[in-house]
Amino acid sequence: MGKGSSFLGTTSTKSGTNQPTNQPTNQPTNQPTNETKLLKDKNVLELGGRRGGLSLWAASLGANVVCSDLENPEKIAFPIHNKYPELQKLITYEAVNALDIHYENHFDTICFKSVLTQVGSLHEDSGRKMLRQIHKALKDNGQLLFVENLTGTNFHMWVRKRFRKYRRPSLYFYRFNELYELCSEYFNQHYCTVGFAGAFGLNELTKMFLAHIDTALFDKSLPENWKYIFIDFCIKK
Repeated sequence: MGKGSSFLGTTSTKSGTNQPTNQPTNQPTNQPTNETKLLKDKNVLELGGRRGGLSLWAASLGANVVCSDLENPEKIAFPIHNKYPELQKLITYEAVNALDIHYENHFDTICFKSVLTQVGSLHEDSGRKMLRQIHKALKDNGQLLFVENLTGTNFHMWVRKRFRKYRRPSLYFYRFNELYELCSEYFNQHYCTVGFAGAFGLNELTKMFLAHIDTALFDKSLPENWKYIFIDFCIKK
């Protein structure tokens, strides 16, 4: 993914390349990027797209998108997408179970945010099963783009349990090495890890302030397994 990309962050990716990347955005853009060529006229599936943020992003780059969740997300996502009618025309809605995807060799790209943490809580092998299903649904050389939460440090996990009271206490947070090795079974990866202080923000203002500190200092200096966000651009093996 090249300069100006709108999915992955500005931190350099790892895996033998140092390609600049950008974080996901829920806002459409008309600015040309290298990802326009990557997704234009391609078939894209968003998993866990209850509000369809990544579906809107992919449609803004000219993709034909299936916005999906365990239950059909149209009731929630359509009013958001319909604010951009030219983009909404490129989006359809379906119920898709990430553990039983009813497509094979169909999609050029599959994307999601924070789905593995939910799926991983169901069974110790559920994350592997989800990635296997994604692998099946992708065409040869298809792409998986995702952002996922990591454990970070023990202090991150303590703060989550003590103060945040995550929506579901059973969420499973992968360790960096664990998630990297799991994805490596099915995909060639270009990844980066980001975020340390941003997890401790009490509101949007403090989160943004701490995120700037992460970008300027911690993302460049801390070990991979101290950071709590994993961003991956994968190619099907």
